[in-house]
Amino acid sequence: MNRITLSIIFGFVSAVASLIGSLIVLKRKKITKDFLFYFIALGAGFILAASLFDMIPETLKTAPHGVFYIILGFFIIHIFEHVLSSHFHFGEETHKDEIQKSTAWSVLLALTIHTFLDGVAVSAGLTINFFLGITIFLAVILHKMADGFTIVSVMLASGREKAGAFAASLIISFSTLAGSFWAAIYSIYAPSLLALSAGTFLYLSATDLIPEITKQKRLVFSLTIFLGIILYYLTRVILKRIGIA
Repeated sequence: MNRITLSIIFGFVSAVASLIGSLIVLKRKKITKDFLFYFIALGAGFILAASLFDMIPETLKTAPHGVFYIILGFFIIHIFEHVLSSHFHFGEETHKDEIQKSTAWSVLLALTIHTFLDGVAVSAGLTINFFLGITIFLAVILHKMADGFTIVSVMLASGREKAGAFAASLIISFSTLAGSFWAAIYSIYAPSLLALSAGTFLYLSATDLIPEITKQKRLVFSLTIFLGIILYYLTRVILKRIGIA
Protein backbone atom coordinates (compact mmCIF):
# COMPACT_ATOMS: atom_id res chain seq x y z
CA MET A 1 0.00 0.00 0.00
CA ASN A 2 1.50 3.34 -1.03
CA ARG A 3 2.05 6.24 1.32
CA ILE A 4 -0.67 8.50 -0.10
CA THR A 5 -3.32 5.77 0.24
CA LEU A 6 -2.20 5.02 3.78
CA SER A 7 -2.27 8.73 4.68
CA ILE A 8 -5.84 9.01 3.39
CA ILE A 9 -6.90 5.89 5.35
CA PHE A 10 -5.32 7.18 8.57
CA GLY A 11 -6.84 10.61 7.99
CA PHE A 12 -10.27 9.04 7.42
CA VAL A 13 -10.07 6.94 10.60
CA SER A 14 -9.03 10.04 12.58
CA ALA A 15 -11.97 11.95 11.12
CA VAL A 16 -14.36 9.16 12.12
CA ALA A 17 -13.00 9.23 15.69
CA SER A 18 -13.81 12.95 15.84
CA LEU A 19 -17.32 12.32 14.55
CA ILE A 20 -17.87 9.68 17.21
CA GLY A 21 -17.13 12.28 19.88
CA SER A 22 -19.58 14.66 18.19
CA LEU A 23 -22.34 12.07 17.96
CA ILE A 24 -22.02 11.17 21.64
CA VAL A 25 -23.01 14.73 22.50
CA LEU A 26 -25.66 15.02 19.79
CA LYS A 27 -27.31 11.70 20.63
CA ARG A 28 -27.07 12.37 24.36
CA LYS A 29 -25.33 9.07 24.99
CA LYS A 30 -24.47 8.65 28.64
CA ILE A 31 -20.84 9.49 29.24
CA THR A 32 -19.40 10.75 32.49
CA LYS A 33 -17.03 13.67 32.91
CA ASP A 34 -14.61 11.27 34.61
CA PHE A 35 -14.44 9.15 31.45
CA LEU A 36 -13.76 12.23 29.34
CA PHE A 37 -10.97 13.43 31.63
CA TYR A 38 -9.36 9.97 31.77
CA PHE A 39 -9.40 9.97 27.98
CA ILE A 40 -7.96 13.49 27.74
CA ALA A 41 -5.25 12.68 30.32
CA LEU A 42 -4.22 9.50 28.52
CA GLY A 43 -4.07 11.35 25.22
CA ALA A 44 -2.10 14.23 26.77
CA GLY A 45 0.62 11.89 28.03
CA PHE A 46 0.76 9.98 24.75
CA ILE A 47 0.97 13.15 22.64
CA LEU A 48 3.61 14.72 24.90
CA ALA A 49 5.71 11.56 24.66
CA ALA A 50 5.29 11.41 20.87
CA SER A 51 6.59 14.94 20.48
CA LEU A 52 9.54 14.55 22.88
CA PHE A 53 10.62 10.96 22.17
CA ASP A 54 10.33 10.92 18.39
CA MET A 55 8.94 13.95 16.56
CA ILE A 56 11.33 16.60 17.86
CA PRO A 57 14.47 14.37 17.72
CA GLU A 58 13.58 13.32 14.15
CA THR A 59 12.96 16.94 13.22
CA LEU A 60 16.36 18.02 14.52
CA LYS A 61 17.98 15.35 12.34
CA THR A 62 16.06 15.92 9.11
CA ALA A 63 14.70 19.47 8.91
CA PRO A 64 16.83 22.50 8.11
CA HIS A 65 15.90 25.23 10.60
CA GLY A 66 13.81 22.61 12.45
CA VAL A 67 13.73 24.55 15.71
CA PHE A 68 12.20 27.54 13.91
CA TYR A 69 9.37 25.38 12.54
CA ILE A 70 8.76 23.78 15.95
CA ILE A 71 8.33 27.23 17.50
CA LEU A 72 6.17 28.33 14.55
CA GLY A 73 3.87 25.33 14.99
CA PHE A 74 3.64 26.02 18.72
CA PHE A 75 2.55 29.62 18.21
CA ILE A 76 0.21 28.93 15.27
CA ILE A 77 -1.99 26.86 17.56
CA HIS A 78 -1.66 29.40 20.37
CA ILE A 79 -2.79 32.25 18.13
CA PHE A 80 -5.79 30.43 16.70
CA GLU A 81 -6.94 28.77 19.92
CA HIS A 82 -6.24 31.41 22.54
CA VAL A 83 -5.80 34.76 20.80
CA LEU A 84 -8.32 34.74 17.95
CA SER A 85 -10.67 32.53 19.97
CA SER A 86 -11.70 34.16 23.24
CA HIS A 87 -13.20 31.06 24.85
CA PHE A 88 -11.51 27.75 24.11
CA HIS A 89 -11.05 24.60 26.12
CA PHE A 90 -11.30 20.89 25.39
CA GLY A 91 -14.31 18.89 26.45
CA GLU A 92 -18.00 19.57 26.74
CA GLU A 93 -19.01 23.23 26.94
CA THR A 94 -21.47 24.00 29.73
CA HIS A 95 -21.04 27.79 30.12
CA LYS A 96 -23.82 28.82 27.76
CA ASP A 97 -23.85 32.39 29.01
CA GLU A 98 -20.23 32.84 27.87
CA ILE A 99 -20.71 31.52 24.33
CA GLN A 100 -21.84 33.94 21.63
CA LYS A 101 -22.18 33.08 17.95
CA SER A 102 -19.01 34.98 17.07
CA THR A 103 -17.14 33.04 19.77
CA ALA A 104 -18.42 29.76 18.36
CA TRP A 105 -17.14 30.71 14.90
CA SER A 106 -13.70 31.51 16.32
CA VAL A 107 -13.59 28.14 18.10
CA LEU A 108 -14.57 26.43 14.84
CA LEU A 109 -11.76 28.25 13.01
CA ALA A 110 -9.25 27.29 15.71
CA LEU A 111 -10.28 23.63 15.63
CA THR A 112 -10.22 23.56 11.82
CA ILE A 113 -6.60 24.74 11.81
CA HIS A 114 -5.77 22.36 14.66
CA THR A 115 -7.34 19.31 12.97
CA PHE A 116 -5.78 20.15 9.60
CA LEU A 117 -2.36 20.09 11.27
CA ASP A 118 -3.26 16.75 12.92
CA GLY A 119 -3.69 15.31 9.45
CA VAL A 120 -0.45 16.94 8.30
CA ALA A 121 1.36 15.36 11.26
CA VAL A 122 0.20 11.84 10.39
CA SER A 123 1.16 12.12 6.74
CA ALA A 124 4.51 13.82 7.41
CA GLY A 125 5.36 11.09 9.92
CA LEU A 126 4.54 8.38 7.38
CA THR A 127 6.78 10.08 4.82
CA ILE A 128 9.75 10.16 7.22
CA ASN A 129 9.26 6.54 8.31
CA PHE A 130 6.39 4.12 8.86
CA PHE A 131 7.06 3.75 12.60
CA LEU A 132 6.77 7.49 13.16
CA GLY A 133 3.58 7.66 11.13
CA ILE A 134 1.96 4.89 13.17
CA THR A 135 2.81 6.47 16.52
CA ILE A 136 1.64 9.92 15.43
CA PHE A 137 -1.59 8.38 14.12
CA LEU A 138 -2.22 6.75 17.51
CA ALA A 139 -1.51 10.06 19.26
CA VAL A 140 -4.01 11.83 17.00
CA ILE A 141 -6.69 9.18 17.57
CA LEU A 142 -6.38 9.54 21.34
CA HIS A 143 -7.55 13.17 21.33
CA LYS A 144 -9.97 13.13 18.40
CA MET A 145 -12.98 12.36 20.57
CA ALA A 146 -12.23 15.47 22.62
CA ASP A 147 -12.22 17.51 19.38
CA GLY A 148 -15.70 16.24 18.55
CA PHE A 149 -17.00 16.88 22.07
CA THR A 150 -15.63 20.41 22.00
CA ILE A 151 -16.98 21.66 18.69
CA VAL A 152 -20.49 20.23 19.06
CA SER A 153 -20.98 21.39 22.64
CA VAL A 154 -19.71 24.89 21.78
CA MET A 155 -22.09 25.12 18.83
CA LEU A 156 -25.05 23.94 20.89
CA ALA A 157 -24.13 26.32 23.72
CA SER A 158 -24.11 29.21 21.24
CA GLY A 159 -27.73 28.49 20.33
CA ARG A 160 -27.31 26.52 17.13
CA GLU A 161 -29.49 23.56 16.25
CA LYS A 162 -28.16 20.00 16.17
CA ALA A 163 -27.89 20.11 12.38
CA GLY A 164 -25.59 23.12 12.54
CA ALA A 165 -23.50 21.56 15.28
CA PHE A 166 -23.14 18.37 13.26
CA ALA A 167 -22.13 20.40 10.19
CA ALA A 168 -19.36 21.99 12.27
CA SER A 169 -18.16 18.54 13.33
CA LEU A 170 -18.07 17.48 9.67
CA ILE A 171 -15.91 20.52 8.88
CA ILE A 172 -13.24 19.65 11.45
CA SER A 173 -13.39 15.96 10.49
CA PHE A 174 -12.89 16.78 6.81
CA SER A 175 -10.07 19.14 7.78
CA THR A 176 -8.11 16.24 9.29
CA LEU A 177 -8.51 14.21 6.11
CA ALA A 178 -7.58 17.23 3.98
CA GLY A 179 -4.42 17.78 6.03
CA SER A 180 -3.33 14.17 5.54
CA PHE A 181 -3.94 14.31 1.79
CA TRP A 182 -2.28 17.71 1.34
CA ALA A 183 0.87 16.69 3.25
CA ALA A 184 1.06 13.42 1.30
CA ILE A 185 0.94 15.30 -2.01
CA TYR A 186 3.63 17.76 -0.88
CA SER A 187 5.82 15.11 0.71
CA ILE A 188 8.95 16.96 -0.40
CA TYR A 189 8.30 19.29 2.55
CA ALA A 190 7.82 16.43 5.03
CA PRO A 191 10.76 17.30 7.33
CA SER A 192 9.55 20.89 7.74
CA LEU A 193 5.92 19.78 8.12
CA LEU A 194 6.96 17.26 10.77
CA ALA A 195 8.76 20.04 12.64
CA LEU A 196 5.65 22.23 12.43
CA SER A 197 3.55 19.32 13.70
CA ALA A 198 5.97 18.66 16.55
CA GLY A 199 5.37 22.21 17.77
CA THR A 200 1.60 21.79 17.56
CA PHE A 201 1.74 18.49 19.47
CA LEU A 202 3.91 20.05 22.16
CA TYR A 203 1.45 22.93 22.53
CA LEU A 204 -1.60 20.67 22.46
CA SER A 205 -0.30 18.42 25.22
CA ALA A 206 1.44 20.93 27.49
CA THR A 207 -0.82 23.97 27.09
CA ASP A 208 -4.25 22.64 26.14
CA LEU A 209 -4.78 19.13 27.50
CA ILE A 210 -2.63 18.94 30.64
CA PRO A 211 -4.01 22.24 32.08
CA GLU A 212 -7.54 20.85 31.59
CA ILE A 213 -6.50 17.89 33.76
CA THR A 214 -4.76 19.93 36.46
CA LYS A 215 -7.90 22.08 36.87
CA GLN A 216 -9.68 18.98 38.19
CA LYS A 217 -7.23 18.70 41.11
CA ARG A 218 -7.47 14.91 41.20
CA LEU A 219 -4.35 12.79 41.55
CA VAL A 220 -5.79 9.91 39.56
CA PHE A 221 -6.17 12.10 36.46
CA SER A 222 -2.59 13.35 36.77
CA LEU A 223 -1.35 9.78 37.13
CA THR A 224 -3.24 8.91 33.94
CA ILE A 225 -1.05 11.43 32.10
CA PHE A 226 2.00 9.38 33.14
CA LEU A 227 0.14 6.25 32.06
CA GLY A 228 -0.20 7.81 28.62
CA ILE A 229 3.57 8.37 28.51
CA ILE A 230 4.19 4.75 29.54
CA LEU A 231 1.68 3.58 26.92
CA TYR A 232 3.59 5.47 24.25
CA TYR A 233 6.88 3.94 25.34
CA LEU A 234 5.37 0.44 25.31
CA THR A 235 3.93 1.12 21.85
CA ARG A 236 7.43 2.01 20.62
CA VAL A 237 8.84 -1.19 22.10
CA ILE A 238 6.13 -3.37 20.56
CA LEU A 239 6.44 -1.77 17.12
CA LYS A 240 10.20 -2.26 17.18
CA ARG A 241 9.83 -5.87 18.30
CA ILE A 242 7.57 -6.68 15.36
CA GLY A 243 9.93 -4.96 12.95
CA ILE A 244 7.95 -1.82 12.12
CA ALA A 245 10.51 0.62 13.54
